[in-house]
Amino acid sequence: MTRLRKRMMEELQLRNLSPVTADTYLRAVERFARYYNLSPEKLGPEKVREYLLHLMNDNEVVASTILVNRSALRFLYVATLKQKWFDEEIARPKRRATLPGILSAPMRSPAFSITQTI
Repeated sequence: MTRLRKRMMEELQLRNLSPVTADTYLRAVERFARYYNLSPEKLGPEKVREYLLHLMNDNEVVASTILVNRSALRFLYVATLKQKWFDEEIARPKRRATLPGILSAPMRSPAFSITQTI
């Protein structure tokens, strides 16, 4: 285990984040480091930006995956490495609004029959 990974695990523990969140963040940072084959300490905002664009364009991941990776990298750089540039340099992707699902005819009948008795 590297010194940086240990430090990040301690920061996650101090903030009492859930084990699932901690594991997700650690794996996201590990993938980022593996992509460049360098320690994230040696990578700056331009590399973070390039990596997120790579995920969007080359891997075609959904917006929520981009947000999770961005959050993990933000935690690494802001909470663990105490670098303040993250929020200024790395834009947060906008979430697209989704329309609600349309109920089929068999699903609408019970819903409407309940409303008639109210």
